[in-house]
Amino acid sequence: MKTINPQWLSSYLSPDSARFQHILGVVRCMENLLPDLNVPDEWKPDLLKACYLHDIGYSPKLNQYDFHPLDGAIFVREKGFSKSVVAAVLFHSCAYETAKETRPDLLPIYEEKNTDLDEQDRTFIDLVTYCDLHTSPTGQRITFEKRVQDVIERYGKHHTVSRMMLANQKNYKETIFRVNQWLK
Repeated sequence: MKTINPQWLSSYLSPDSARFQHILGVVRCMENLLPDLNVPDEWKPDLLKACYLHDIGYSPKLNQYDFHPLDGAIFVREKGFSKSVVAAVLFHSCAYETAKETRPDLLPIYEEKNTDLDEQDRTFIDLVTYCDLHTSPTGQRITFEKRVQDVIERYGKHHTVSRMMLANQKNYKETIFRVNQWLK
């Protein structure tokens, strides 16, 4: 299973949901980056696939661990996608750091997979994270600062999602800086 499009995605997430629209917005963000992105051309189709798949773990059909990056990565691996696509789904948007703080039961999985990451995997993680951070919950392009503000407004300052977003701002800014360096 290597072809992904909105119709395929709709078999896992409702097209009427904000999550579905967010995913399509992340894909559009990547599509806009690709012409100016200084990465090998053969990576580009898989970068789009990683964007389509980054939040697939939110599908109730895939819930095994109640942690969408891991649930999604298991599905993506089982479907035969490349190692870098699996890595992007598993590690996007500081999922490893979030697991350290909120899901110590998942740390052995993350620690093992973290040692297997290569340069291509890390590039995919950064690029998907960048697009995720610049896409609103409804799929619009936004600044990182507005994304942080939106998360806090939607979840409340003390919610785990908000706390993790705030705690990882330095990591996110470093990711944004790296991606900006890859743009021509």
